[in-house]
Amino acid sequence: PTVELPRRFGRYKLQSILGEGGMARVYAAELYGPAGFRKQVAIKVIKTELLEQCSDQAVEAFIREARLGGLLKHPNIVDVYELGEVEGQLFLSMEVVNGQTLSAIIQSGLRPPPQVVLEIACGIAAGLASAHGLRTDGLKAGLVHRDLKPSNVLVPWDGPVKVVDFGIATTQYGDLSLPGLVFSQGLGTPSYMSPEQLLSEPINKRSDQFSLGLLLTELVTATPLPSNILHNRLMAG
Repeated sequence: PTVELPRRFGRYKLQSILGEGGMARVYAAELYGPAGFRKQVAIKVIKTELLEQCSDQAVEAFIREARLGGLLKHPNIVDVYELGEVEGQLFLSMEVVNGQTLSAIIQSGLRPPPQVVLEIACGIAAGLASAHGLRTDGLKAGLVHRDLKPSNVLVPWDGPVKVVDFGIATTQYGDLSLPGLVFSQGLGTPSYMSPEQLLSEPINKRSDQFSLGLLLTELVTATPLPSNILHNRLMAG
């Protein structure tokens, strides 16, 4: 809870809550090291209430996200530094990004200049291309983000656009692949899903590209798309 901040968390001091999703909270934190070393980071931890409900599933997904994050390295993807544990609580230490989400920009109702839209679009596309090209065990992993949406894109005040949250990403090959995860399994955000993801059909990187198109439509028009409109049409048809 916010009232308990700031507080120590192993080698870190949690300072404030940056955001939260269905599975975890992300904190602004500072790493303390020897000889006065200090570094600003973001710390992601699984929600306590989620652990109490389905600990095994939540922990497995969290570890998988960390392992994927450790393999991904690109200027347009948030860097993952460490998977650690403090007093039985797993955490991810990540690059901290000072800026705002693309969701906040869209919801402001202000249309960005074309050159800004182009820069954001190129940054997201470059990050996705790098993730889609990930190789493990000498093979393309077949990674699909599965949850590309405005709140999972960070626009720094100074620096490149960052794609974040590979928490439900799937890989088709390599030691991180799991049977059946080539399908959507109902995971993701319906408003930004491709038709095949909504219908739980096999998906690949083109599903993320479809989501990117919806996201950029919102950015250009400065208008959020009606929630679940695509989902409702597909289910009705």
